[in-house]
Amino acid sequence: MQIRFLFIGEGPFDERLVPHLRRCCVLAGADEADGITVPFTKLEGRIGHSIPEKLAAALKYESDVNLLIVHRDSDSRDPEPRYEEIHRAVSEVSHSLKYVPVVPIQETEAWLLLDEQAIRNIADNPRGTIQLNLPAANRVEDIPSPKEFLHRTILKASEQTGRRYRRIEQKISQKCGLMLDALDPEGPVKDVPSWRRMFVDLKSAISTLSTSNSL
Repeated sequence: MQIRFLFIGEGPFDERLVPHLRRCCVLAGADEADGITVPFTKLEGRIGHSIPEKLAAALKYESDVNLLIVHRDSDSRDPEPRYEEIHRAVSEVSHSLKYVPVVPIQETEAWLLLDEQAIRNIADNPRGTIQLNLPAANRVEDIPSPKEFLHRTILKASEQTGRRYRRIEQKISQKCGLMLDALDPEGPVKDVPSWRRMFVDLKSAISTLSTSNSL
């Protein structure tokens, strides 16, 4: 089964989840997977920021897909309002396309806070020994500001001071993006509750699509 999904996120950083989601699709049962993002700023006409408006514009731009993947940070410890928001939005636009919500608790950066070696690598200090005090998978989503926590942790892992510290600080957003590009679906993130929920939904969607495709 080949999956061609349309990814709708909140911004450019979230779009860097696409390589990870391609790997997730294959792990979830797809033979191949391709992910599409839409350059909203280059489309003609005014496009609103709501999910239904983005979905409608995206499907006009790229309709040759068999799965929607919609990302929204929960921005709180309760993800249910986001799941309901995504369900309503997709229902407004399509009753036939399968969709998978991706709702990290608080912020996407929470998913990057578990792989100690990845953090040391991205901090340009792979053999560092300073204690990073990373949270456990079942507690990582209790952190109120994962983005800030990740930035501080990368800087700490660098074990640098002065000019070298500032150089890493200036590239911190780029470094977080590289971490998201390389996020391993078989790594520590697999134990994060919101990721597991996403993956269960993804497996279900791919299974349904495979069954329909074989009829």
